[in-house]
Amino acid sequence: AMANSTRLPVTIKTRIGYNEVENFEFLKSFIQTTKDAGSKKFIIHARKALLKKLSPKENLNIPPLKYDYVYRLKKDFPHLNIIINGGIKSMDESSEHLKHVDGVMIGRAAYENPFLVKDVDHDIFGMEKELKSKKIILNKYLDYVEEKLDQGHDLSRMMKHLFGLSRGDKFAKTFRIKILEVIKNKDIKNFRQDLEDLLIY
Repeated sequence: AMANSTRLPVTIKTRIGYNEVENFEFLKSFIQTTKDAGSKKFIIHARKALLKKLSPKENLNIPPLKYDYVYRLKKDFPHLNIIINGGIKSMDESSEHLKHVDGVMIGRAAYENPFLVKDVDHDIFGMEKELKSKKIILNKYLDYVEEKLDQGHDLSRMMKHLFGLSRGDKFAKTFRIKILEVIKNKDIKNFRQDLEDLLIY
């Protein structure tokens, strides 16, 4: 119905199974059915979901990863766009997965440490390497926040996305505390330099 209602591509994101249902033939049948209905891109989280036993947070970590299921899908459906997801924490891991599938989705690892993907354009796509400092990224993002504040967006929601920018730095904890001060005081201008000074480069 979705494919018939739009010219836009319909993408499927799914786990490899749920509860007691976890076998490759079941997954393959689901992909075949939705492919026949018009979808050509599939993002496969390589864990099953234990809906009755685990919380959403636990479902992100506890069910074992089965990357081989995703690799087998690509072999069986070579003309489909198969993207792997789940537990991928580095660009080296991503490069290994890309030997078997068309794409990699990185979720929590990139959110918790956005500098993880700073060289993705160079490492994966062969583009010229850019010098991207945390201070430059901070100031660009704060410019964006100020613009969105004028449009009525919530400061707290936007600032909390900066927590991971200082990951691994000497003053990471102080940086996160300073962000909370910005939120409490509803003041970016007077705290901008303080935030910049707490980043290592």
